[in-house]
Amino acid sequence: MTHLAVETDAPESICWNCGIRSDCISGPDLPDEGDFVLCIRCACVSVFNADLSRREPTVDELCQSTMIPELRLIRKAINEVNERHAGKPE
Repeated sequence: MTHLAVETDAPESICWNCGIRSDCISGPDLPDEGDFVLCIRCACVSVFNADLSRREPTVDELCQSTMIPELRLIRKAINEVNERHAGKPE
C-alpha cells in the first residue's frame, strides 16, 4: 500500500493569525527547518522551526511563499472548504 502522507507529533503551536492550536503535522515528507506550512483553518502561511514548531514568517518569507504554486493551490482548497462550511455547526 502506498502512503500519500507522513503524520507525526509536533510541539503544540498556535496559528499566529487565527489562534488555532495544533500538535501534529502531515505531508508527503517530514518538513525541514524553514519549510512553509499552511493553517488548516485560515490558510495563512507559517514557517517550521528545527523542532517542528511553527512561527510567523518574515516579510521576505511571506513574499517567497506566494511564488510556490502548490501553496497557492492548497490555500485555495482550504478557503473553498471553509466557504462551503461557513455558518454550519462543527
